[in-house]
Amino acid sequence: MREIIYEIVRNNKYFYVIRDGIKECFYLYPKHRELIQKLLRKGMVMDFEVSEPELKNDLIFRPVKSISRIFDGKNNRILFDISDIRKGIIDILSSDKYYLFTDFEMTMPIYKGPFNAEIIEAGLILSKPKGEIILSERIYIYPKSIKALNRRTMKFLDLDVDLYSEHAVNFDDFYNRISEIIELYHPSFVVWGDFDYTTLLRSLQTNKKDIIIKKEDFINLLKIYKNFFSLASDVGLFKAYELISNETLEEQKHDALDDAFTTKKIFDKIVNYKF
Repeated sequence: MREIIYEIVRNNKYFYVIRDGIKECFYLYPKHRELIQKLLRKGMVMDFEVSEPELKNDLIFRPVKSISRIFDGKNNRILFDISDIRKGIIDILSSDKYYLFTDFEMTMPIYKGPFNAEIIEAGLILSKPKGEIILSERIYIYPKSIKALNRRTMKFLDLDVDLYSEHAVNFDDFYNRISEIIELYHPSFVVWGDFDYTTLLRSLQTNKKDIIIKKEDFINLLKIYKNFFSLASDVGLFKAYELISNETLEEQKHDALDDAFTTKKIFDKIVNYKF
């Protein structure tokens, strides 16, 4: 929708527009307030998308989902255009380097209290942007404590016990494989969210291994996706793919290699995005 800003209130949290002679209220999430707080003024023209109306403290408003453009009609100037951000993201992701699309599946607690999740499945896909896949691997890993393979974990991940038992390796072997890929290709790890990085880091520490990764080696594709579409809220991996591809996926399974493939598909859609 495209509307002229009529009034801004409550420390830029809300703004009003006049539609069909009626004053309507819209809410800006913190991400959007931070992004446009110096640009949003009365009289500005804004292109944006909204969610369903909500009621809070007797105030009816629509949360803003995304913002694509802010225009100063009086001075004939574009103040914000999501296309500029998208071009910058595409340029960065199109650099001539290797990307390791990574997803981990972890153990789950069966009790309340402190719990240290351990990696029991890894999905790894290595490629260059717009290039062919160089390697695609699924690695099953034995946890440090065999008790971690509880019924809840196996059921949630829908793991084939026989297949897992036949192919699982100890953490040393997994560590050596990751080390080999890093040494050969020096890739950037592409993950959905921050959890995979923190889990791998914690696993290295738990198993008393050298820390062979750095935070800057990891690309949080969820964060990039949100910036690319100017989204205020997080979105799940499979939902994100459906939104960017206009395709409907089958019911999500907890499969590390499938998730790594889906992460790569989203990455490819962004790199090849047509304006």
